[in-house]
Amino acid sequence: MKKIIILFAVSLITVNLFAQTDTTKKPASKQPAPKTRMVDGTPMSAGNDVVKNLSKAKNLTVFVSLLNASGLAETLKGGTYTVFAPTDDAFKKLPGGTIDSLMKPAHSADLNKQVNSYIVQGKLSSKELAKQIKANGQAGITTLAGSVLTSKINTNRNIVLSDASGNQAVVTTFDIEQSNGLVDVLNALLSFGSN
Repeated sequence: MKKIIILFAVSLITVNLFAQTDTTKKPASKQPAPKTRMVDGTPMSAGNDVVKNLSKAKNLTVFVSLLNASGLAETLKGGTYTVFAPTDDAFKKLPGGTIDSLMKPAHSADLNKQVNSYIVQGKLSSKELAKQIKANGQAGITTLAGSVLTSKINTNRNIVLSDASGNQAVVTTFDIEQSNGLVDVLNALLSFGSN
């Protein structure tokens, strides 16, 4: 009986040793899926470019239509950009007819300048921006239009952007990763006609 118990114990130990030294080849690990963030209930995949994600957002349709009308959508498909995109609600505060007027061919240069005033070359994260603000009390951001947006942090710890005319917008959603940059959502307009 002792021999049987000893043989059984030895066989269990042997089985455990072989189980621990599995020599089968394991599949190569997959790349992690691109991050997805939600903007007004719409998923924004970090695997998509700036234009593709902006076009999917339900609350950024006016900005996207202006982007397309200005011809800048094609520009944004190449290179790396940070886009400060105002919501549709922000555009509702404009006087009637402002958007229609900007979309006319006679105003294409003005439209291009207006839309470019919301786009920055390169990837500017909120962390980097906050670091610059902390160092100087504020930070200047030069847009593709050549205008400078001033950024500060308000008492609610929000990043607030201001244009040269004093218009202000709070960054409500920030650092939405794109394959070629970042998108930040604004609650107000910084320029556009007479706002």
